[in-house]
Amino acid sequence: MENPDTDPPGFALYRLYQDDYSRRHDMFVPSHLKDDLEAESKRRFKEKEAEQDKLIALEKAQAREEAISSSKASASTDSGTDNNSFKSKEQIELEKETQAWAGIDESDRTRSSRHRYPVFKSEQALALRKRLSKSDGDERARLDQTYQELVQAGTTLREIARPKSLKSMETLAEKQPHMKEVVHFVMAQINMARRSQKPVRLQPMLLVGEAGVGKTHFAQALAQALSTTIHIQALDSDLTSSVFLGSDRKWGNSQHGVLFETVVLGRHANPIIVLDEIDKPSRSMSYASPVSSLYSVLEPVSAKGVRDISLMFEFDASQVTWIATANTAMYLDPPLRSRFREFHIMPPTAAECLVLAEEVMRASIESLGIKGFKPDVSLRRHLAHLPARQISQLTLEAVANAVAADRKELRQVDFPRWLFEDEARGQGGKVRQYLH
Repeated sequence: MENPDTDPPGFALYRLYQDDYSRRHDMFVPSHLKDDLEAESKRRFKEKEAEQDKLIALEKAQAREEAISSSKASASTDSGTDNNSFKSKEQIELEKETQAWAGIDESDRTRSSRHRYPVFKSEQALALRKRLSKSDGDERARLDQTYQELVQAGTTLREIARPKSLKSMETLAEKQPHMKEVVHFVMAQINMARRSQKPVRLQPMLLVGEAGVGKTHFAQALAQALSTTIHIQALDSDLTSSVFLGSDRKWGNSQHGVLFETVVLGRHANPIIVLDEIDKPSRSMSYASPVSSLYSVLEPVSAKGVRDISLMFEFDASQVTWIATANTAMYLDPPLRSRFREFHIMPPTAAECLVLAEEVMRASIESLGIKGFKPDVSLRRHLAHLPARQISQLTLEAVANAVAADRKELRQVDFPRWLFEDEARGQGGKVRQYLH
């Protein structure tokens, strides 16, 4: 093929996945067959989803029946019949916890609002407690630790983080001017939620741009402006689909996934989860790609009932804000790409580079929590041509040098010498000029 970026005449690229999305096969098929093949693939996917829904419904029905049985047993005890002598210690403890979760449910019903969102149901916690009683060894210890964290939280509600005002968003647009389009999109979503009196739910966003334009740094700053928590998941390493929804319980080292950890065990129902370099795993077919589990969680309807397979625990992840970053979007599968609002981030202008460099330096210093430490604004021009990640690294190193010298301000001597030499003279003695 003279041009590998285009399909051969009369043919179209078709991607065939195994049922568990663990392997993908790319092939060229006659153009007129592609639509039929994709329709068949969608049909099989819907059938598989329907089977999973039936299993989930069956498990829910069983959980309800067990809860009713426990309730009847409790009522019998209250009526004066002493059944405790015939019950094991485990059964007595389970009945007490069932009553405790019933009290939590009653309390949560009065506290639920657009500022507090129910992310799971008490029956899921009780089901986890029952599995715990039937487990042993490391598995029992793992389930017990998770269950105790749920008990300690004492509620099925999680906070809906929201900015106190749009001033923080306006400030973010000023500090990262090359991201204004994204900020304005978020502000519009916030205004719409306020009008509808509903929690803010941001559409998944895909930030596409060359390395070093500050995509990940922007996501961190956005989380701060929205007053929410953030989890950055790098996808450029050998991860599997279990990273988000847990690993199969048949493995001895089974662990719950990022979504359960961030939403159910976290503080906020609407944290930001960053899918860093989402275009990297889609190029590999040697392992189950972590993005294969994203198709359902990115859709608000299906995200209301996601399940962590390591814990068999169903919860609501529909409020999560997803931000994906990529150097190029062409490697993403169209069904996945279509779930995002796509933004193409252009490299900042010379003036924007200076603003961004100052913001990265300030944020890096603030992250250390050293009171009274001030950056020298004039130093930003020596860093402005570098990627945001490198600016942060050099700033943190410079702060360490300044603290070692018992100073609370940055000076040129705190940074590597090459940073200032390269600005004046490049390789071969030629003068190097930067736009800023």
